[in-house]
Amino acid sequence: MMSGFKIEQYASAVNENEIVLFVVPSTLEHDLTEEMVTHFTRAENALCVYVTVAKPSQTVDQAFTEAGAKTENIFYIDCATALTGLSVKRAGNVVYLKPSDLTDISISLDSVVDELPSDREGILMFDTLSTLMVYNEADTISRFAHSLMTNIRQWPIKAVVFTIDEETDEVIKSRLTQFSDRTITIGNRRPSH
Repeated sequence: MMSGFKIEQYASAVNENEIVLFVVPSTLEHDLTEEMVTHFTRAENALCVYVTVAKPSQTVDQAFTEAGAKTENIFYIDCATALTGLSVKRAGNVVYLKPSDLTDISISLDSVVDELPSDREGILMFDTLSTLMVYNEADTISRFAHSLMTNIRQWPIKAVVFTIDEETDEVIKSRLTQFSDRTITIGNRRPSH
């Protein structure tokens, strides 16, 4: 847990159809993600769609369970496991995609969000957009982010997008900030926005 930082003050302020971009240092990304997912999944009637790019969903799910999250309230879009050669496309609450298949990621997100029951609160968490830059060109990521954020505004969900500060160039940060409703930059000690 991050000392002196109350995730609730930011998580509870994310409204439906709103996109909040978190620019975080790599040293705090893991803790922030766990706290945010735990907060959202423990909320009554909430369902979380979690896009993981850096770590396999099985690893992420175990970490979330240990942190106290209700993982039965999470649907994963796993963009890490497929890199191991896994040929399965969907198993239970996980869709497996490659991080270079941005069109498939968009289509899957649209499909998963469409499947969310209307009587449940939907939260999309994208962890981390900057990792996609390892597999795609910066301009491609910028176009993908713009398209994704346009779609989010059409969906009945809240959205939290993470990008790692030191892995994201200033041009991309500027574009992501422009596409988002709010940007929260978290330094090594305390958040600012």
